[in-house]
Amino acid sequence: RRDGPRLRVAPLRALAAACTLGTGGSLGPEGPSVEIGEATAVAVSGGTMGGRATALFAAGASAGIAAGFNAPVAGVFFAVEVALKQAEERAVLTALDRQRLEGAQGGSAEVAGPSGGSGQQQELPPSTSTAIAMVLISAVTASVVSQQGLGSAPAFVVPEFDLRSSAELPLYLFLGLLGGGVSAMGNRLVDAATAGFARAEAAGIAPRALQPAIGGAFAGAVAIFAPQVLYQGFNNLNEILTLAASSGEAAAGELAGAVATADAASALDAGADAPSSAPMFLLMLELMALKVTTTAVCKGSGLVGGVYAPSIFIGAALGAGYGEIVEALVRAAVDAEMVSPQLVQVAPPQAYALVGMGAVLAGWCRIPLTATLLLFELTRDDRIILPLMVAVGISAWAVEALLPSRKSASAPAGVAMASALGAAASPAGASVDSDPDAESLSMRARALRAQLAASEAQAAGLRDEIRLLEREADAPGE
Repeated sequence: RRDGPRLRVAPLRALAAACTLGTGGSLGPEGPSVEIGEATAVAVSGGTMGGRATALFAAGASAGIAAGFNAPVAGVFFAVEVALKQAEERAVLTALDRQRLEGAQGGSAEVAGPSGGSGQQQELPPSTSTAIAMVLISAVTASVVSQQGLGSAPAFVVPEFDLRSSAELPLYLFLGLLGGGVSAMGNRLVDAATAGFARAEAAGIAPRALQPAIGGAFAGAVAIFAPQVLYQGFNNLNEILTLAASSGEAAAGELAGAVATADAASALDAGADAPSSAPMFLLMLELMALKVTTTAVCKGSGLVGGVYAPSIFIGAALGAGYGEIVEALVRAAVDAEMVSPQLVQVAPPQAYALVGMGAVLAGWCRIPLTATLLLFELTRDDRIILPLMVAVGISAWAVEALLPSRKSASAPAGVAMASALGAAASPAGASVDSDPDAESLSMRARALRAQLAASEAQAAGLRDEIRLLEREADAPGE
């Protein structure tokens, strides 16, 4: 809804998300938690279209992220980076709808007030400092409450980060490119799955109410061969990070058995003298590809859940596999005496897994600042800042380059509408897209209609200005 989520819908979506995640759907809990925070905030604000609802729904969104990851700083940056921006954009669209409705009813100049009646003074939005203060308090409160119920430990096991030298930074740059490519592929697959289910519904093959069951059945079928694709809290992510942090035959054998890869497991049981990077890399690549596919199908089928947790898992698998390859190549170069071991030193695979998590999260969900602060807040190691900034920045740029249709082209139109509407375009208590990557066809259609409405508003303004200038010149031909 343009005018924000409704509190009566939030419990139903929470129940649907609990069913999805409890049965192992390949999605995450952070998206629904953000939606619940938004709906609660809009309900507290009385469902007003502007004023304090702008800051309140941003505060609710920050609370969802802060509680989900036990990371209040990341929650604050999520609100600033995503929530407030989308609130202002949707407020402009809502105000435009209201203005067009008034025009259709006879051109009334009165603007609906907070209570919805006409002729009332619209509530002014809070100042920036007040809005940020509300976001800060909400994030801290959510973290404290979450820690009382779930403990103060991080959401998942965070291995120690290591950066051997600044010469490794180009390796993280290439990892960011890979993360951006995987993120773009994931977005494309979500769109393809959504379109496929829509076509199936139009053809009468799969009714809409049956589609989530189809998505769950697909995830279950994949989980027969790779159970890690199912939602298991962060246990599957912990397994990847733990195995990436360990080097040896036992770690590779454990992961091989976990994903039911019989050939790799038998090779490890045969007792090789030295652990091989190729099987570990192939297993990580397999997990990444299967997780991307199952997440896209689950999201496209209409199952309720977020993509933050899946994107973190995908990034960890990508980074761990990439780290294994880098380590193997460096070892081979040193054994061949092509380089000196003192000159070329690389971090273990878990370091690349941590940075890969941030790269894919930033690219898939379009939240580079939040991803950077989240990983830094969880690791609490300032050595991760430079590699993380490099990988996250390149990943975000790669997604923008690979998905031009998803670029934020509505910003100029939003500014033009805000100028044309004046006071009517104050920020509204609208819902944040908790999963910016999973745009359904209907959402995209509404976005196109909003752009068309913006063009019509600009054209109407130009026509009014032309008529005014002609009257003032008293000579229409001049």
